[in-house]
Parts: sequence; structure tokens; C-alpha cells
Amino acid sequence: YKYEIQYGTNRKFKAAKTKRTKNTKYTISKLKNKKTYYIRIRAYGYQFGERVYGKWSITKKLKIKRKIRLMIFSGLDSPVMTGMISPVILLPDMAFTEE
Repeated sequence: YKYEIQYGTNRKFKAAKTKRTKNTKYTISKLKNKKTYYIRIRAYGYQFGERVYGKWSITKKLKIKRKIRLMIFSGLDSPVMTGMISPVILLPDMAFTEE
């Protein structure tokens, strides 16, 4: 699978930035300190030459005090933030459903 990460300062993701990665770890850089960001992730793949998307994850609200690492973790159902000294956001591994 490949992943699409969307983040922005608006909870409805207006003017949000979208990044694509095939890695399960991704660092979002150039976030501004003391701002609130909203983030969500979904998996995508290709079927018959067309891109097919999974559902968006639950939106996670983040107050940026310093840079935070993101990791995709296969044993989770919803996003989790862990760590006090060096915070990490663990995002669930998304799977496709055929509809």
C-alpha cells in the first residue's frame, strides 16, 4: 500500500496540504510552533490502472509545541499520541475494502 497524509490548520481541511508516501514513517516539516493542526491519513493503491482510495482515518487534532514524528502502526484502530519528551503520533495501518 501507499499512504496519503493530509494536514492543515482548518478542521474541515480547507487549503490543506496532501503528501504521499510509501513508507510507514513520515516526518512533516515546516510546521509552525504554537499552532493547531489537523491530520488524517488513508491508504491507496492501483486497480486496473486507476487509483483506489481507502477511507480517511479519524482526524487527529495537534497543538504544535515542537516537531512531532508520525509512524504508521499495524496494531491500532485509531490514532494515538505517545511520548512526553519526544512525542510520536501512531497512525493505524489502513486496509482497502471493496465496495
